[in-house]
Amino acid sequence: MAFPHLFATPELTAFGLATGVMLACMVGDMLMSTFYTLTWKGGTMDDGGGAGEFSSVVARVAFTWEGLIAGHARPGGFPVQSLLDAMAVQSASSRLLGPFMMLICKCDESNIRTIREAWLAHGSPASLRALLAAERAAGAQLGEGRLEESSAALALTWATRMLGFWLGILRALADEEVVAGMSMPRYATGVVYNDWVAPYHGLLLRSTFRAGLRALPARGEMLRRLAGGDTSSERQAHLVRDCKRCIAATERVIETLRAALREQGLRDETRV
Repeated sequence: MAFPHLFATPELTAFGLATGVMLACMVGDMLMSTFYTLTWKGGTMDDGGGAGEFSSVVARVAFTWEGLIAGHARPGGFPVQSLLDAMAVQSASSRLLGPFMMLICKCDESNIRTIREAWLAHGSPASLRALLAAERAAGAQLGEGRLEESSAALALTWATRMLGFWLGILRALADEEVVAGMSMPRYATGVVYNDWVAPYHGLLLRSTFRAGLRALPARGEMLRRLAGGDTSSERQAHLVRDCKRCIAATERVIETLRAALREQGLRDETRV
């Protein structure tokens, strides 16, 4: 049975969608709490990608970013394919944090796909700088603060914002004092999301994301999942060190990507 009156206004549409997302996330989180150990073997992520040598998925992300930075830290110097591969590794790691992160992962997948398609369309330039320069020459900057919808520049802008969200979560995981007594769902919603993503979301997406973020697990549960269920003080301390290492690498990646966009004068501030 349809209830058209529930969607008579954008506000009610947002409310209905947000409520559905929150309920779905709560149910999904209960299932994930028992299922996530099936994707973890011997304390490492069993993803078929050779992750066995890493102490945690967070360590794998840090290692991946560090490898990219080591040879290509200058603005725009990242090889496009290497950047896309690293983005995929980071996105996959966040899946353990709760079912709502699947929406973040879908955003990541869309951004990666758009960047790859634009890269191929411009003849597969060797570096991100060359790709962004080609887009600028092709008119990707449509106006002040507005980029072409299918451009790699816009997808990269959104990818950087989502990386910022991941960075905020990492900071809270690495240091309990960061959350200042707030629960992780409240911190993720009221601080991390507001700082990095909310300014560029319209009413519908804000309501959807905030509802989903309220269903995130507690900080302790996040740490437990990322540690493969090991709650020993030694394992938790090691994971915190991994988080701090990943924070340092992620900060450098974000600044490098932002610098590459600034260098080409590519900027988008529109809301979606």
